[in-house]
Amino acid sequence: IATRLVNSDVERYVTLPDLKKLDISYNADLEGIERISELTTLREFYAKADYLGNIQDVDWEALRYVRKLGLAYNYITDISCLNVLDHLVDLDVSHNLLAGKFDFSFEKSQETLENLDLSYNQLDDIVVIQEFLDIRTNGNYANYLAKDYTLNINLNNQNLNIEVEEPINLKEFPSTVNIEMPKIFTQLL
Repeated sequence: IATRLVNSDVERYVTLPDLKKLDISYNADLEGIERISELTTLREFYAKADYLGNIQDVDWEALRYVRKLGLAYNYITDISCLNVLDHLVDLDVSHNLLAGKFDFSFEKSQETLENLDLSYNQLDDIVVIQEFLDIRTNGNYANYLAKDYTLNINLNNQNLNIEVEEPINLKEFPSTVNIEMPKIFTQLL
């Protein structure tokens, strides 16, 4: 809808009460992002490359019916405020500053979430994703990727530590190395 907002002002869209999709991507001096929560009918919201750092000021509870949320290419460090979105299908928070332990509760969106893009962040602990997959499959990983409830997760370019039970000793440069991956990675492959 808007690639360059005049005066970078979100306020003008707040007067559109039945708006379903809003794309305010590529606005470097975006102001008034917290007013987005007044658009309670939004189903899709995209704010890509807007130099956003703090999304905590938005009342995400008011936007709980958002199904697609694109916040890629920003400076976001915390997405825990998005836990309240219980109809979320697609969440793209790639190319942000999420670091350390991934802190997101899938409690509200566990039935609906299909695509989660966390690529190009600085995560090193994704245990919560494994726990989410455990809940979703009831511990039954057989043919998980062939099921209707498969979750697509993009973890490209992360600095994840993978612990293997036995160290791998490379002798004379073998062409392949067989290692047993933790459950979370065998599900994602």
